[in-house]
Formats: sequence, C-alpha cells, structure tokens
Amino acid sequence: MGLCSIEKYHTYTLQEFKVAQVVWLEEVTERLEEFRNEAKEVVRKACRVALRAAGFMPDDCAYEPIEGMKGKELQQIRSGGFLKC
Repeated sequence: MGLCSIEKYHTYTLQEFKVAQVVWLEEVTERLEEFRNEAKEVVRKACRVALRAAGFMPDDCAYEPIEGMKGKELQQIRSGGFLKC
C-alpha cells in the first residue's frame, strides 16, 4: 500500500489526480485506523498479562464481568471497591 495512487499508462488532469488521491487517502486512513485499533488491543492484552504475571491488578479489571460474581461482590464494584483479579 503506497501513499500515492497512480495508474500506469494513464495521464491525469490535475482535477482527476486530486480526486484519485482524496479517494486513496480515505482508504488508507480507514486501513490505518483499523491497524491502530488492532495494535492497541494487542498492546493492552500484553500489558494485562505482564501486570498479572508480576502480581499486579490491571486498572480495567474491576470493569470486566467475572463469572460466578454474587450480589455482595457486585455491590463492592458499584460502591467503588476494587476486585482482586
């Protein structure tokens, strides 16, 4: 994927070239945003694994549903208490 989209053997007018590049820019921007989101997720998961391996509780752990959680534990979350991951 290049930064500029040019068809071989096609002579562009200035207006055609500008339109083609704007369309290409939108496509590249969309793909980069998808890549960025995937990279953020990979990094987030790696950090959580590393934190847990070192004995720390990740900050976002209190917001994830935990199987088998009962009423008292749910009240602790709602009141701002922390859960052990």
